[in-house]
Amino acid sequence: MAKSIDVSDLNIYYGDFLAVEGVTVPISARSV
Repeated sequence: MAKSIDVSDLNIYYGDFLAVEGVTVPISARSV
């Protein structure tokens, strides 16, 4: 069975610093 991953509205912090904001990444099955 092929699986896929959907990342929606991702925020990444380094301490109190917002380094990445609001990223949405769909990853289709068998694309990586």
